[in-house]
Amino acid sequence: LVATVQALKHHGGDPEGGVQALERGAANLAANLAIVERFGLQAVVAVNRHPDDTPAEIHAAQRLAVEAGAFGTAVNEGYLEGGAGAAALAETVAAAAERALPVQFLYGDEEPLADKIEKVARGAYGAERIELSPVAAKQAAELEARGLGRLPVCIAKTHLSLSHDPTLVNAPEGFTLPVRELRAYTGAGWVVALCGEMQTMPGLPADAAASRIDVEADGRVVGLR
Repeated sequence: LVATVQALKHHGGDPEGGVQALERGAANLAANLAIVERFGLQAVVAVNRHPDDTPAEIHAAQRLAVEAGAFGTAVNEGYLEGGAGAAALAETVAAAAERALPVQFLYGDEEPLADKIEKVARGAYGAERIELSPVAAKQAAELEARGLGRLPVCIAKTHLSLSHDPTLVNAPEGFTLPVRELRAYTGAGWVVALCGEMQTMPGLPADAAASRIDVEADGRVVGLR
């Protein structure tokens, strides 16, 4: 689980604050650690060091991670120092892997798609309930009828919050997760639930057309089809 001082301050409501803001934002770190724990996994927190982070802030982030139940924590300085800067993190991850237990899923394959989404929303994100749009409810019924109901679900939502709303920072509870659309990705083997205003990127083939497009010396574009 990756954490940064700046992210914790953001969730603490003061990106320019000090250790106190970081401590307020630790509720988000604790919530994410709880998600990992629900799957029966040992969580290692990597604190990615940024140039402006103070030693006190780095120490506070590591302390808060351990207090929240992390198996271990290490400062990651791989960007600055290469492999040597990530060696301590690698050793901590290796130690956690030796104590790995079987993964526990939040739902069973046989459960309806809506129930799977709700169990993720409630058990992982802290939502009170989900709300399927009329379109999503119709799609769920159609997918079930086509025999795709046993597929696992993938939740597409903002990365800025545990909820669908990027303004709900830290560890929100009791919110409703709106599901506007369901998409079946049968090649990958899952059903994607699009929540809130989340948009997805188009997938690219192994040989993307962009690799054949170029600009000649005279400014002429070639390779377009």
